[in-house]
Amino acid sequence: MPTSEAGTVIKKGRIKQSLVHWCYAPYWGIEQMIQVAKQLGCGSIELIEPKYFPLLKRHDLECAIGTIDMSPDPPFVRGFNNPKYHDQVIKATRDSIDACAEYGYKQVITFTGMAEGIPPDVGAKNCVEGYRKIIGHAEKKGMTLCLEMLNTREAAHPMKGHPGYQGDH
Repeated sequence: MPTSEAGTVIKKGRIKQSLVHWCYAPYWGIEQMIQVAKQLGCGSIELIEPKYFPLLKRHDLECAIGTIDMSPDPPFVRGFNNPKYHDQVIKATRDSIDACAEYGYKQVITFTGMAEGIPPDVGAKNCVEGYRKIIGHAEKKGMTLCLEMLNTREAAHPMKGHPGYQGDH
């Protein structure tokens, strides 16, 4: 754990930082992750399942950005770029908006989805159409929908690169 020269845990929170749940879930249970976040002075654990929101609140932590449940796939695979997934994506996004709003969290992650042969201009148009179906609900709840851009050029590791993702940066 980061400590000052005196050996105390850093707690000032000068910089707002957040731990990302899925990165550490294989190594730490939620209680340990909360402990580490507090010791590091983080104010948030993000991209965490809503079932953990009460636990975050109990420990004065927030969820900086809520995730969507697109099980069994990772949430970036099926997105707004493909109309055949709109119903599922909109339901998952609505569920996350509602859960986050209940706890006062203000942002939900969204994804374009994998290209699956969809040309970029068509994927962009489909995203706009999909967002139009959910944006009113997000606005009513005071939520911001955040579009995640991912690197498609790295293929050596499944979570470092996302070849085929429509929303490349």
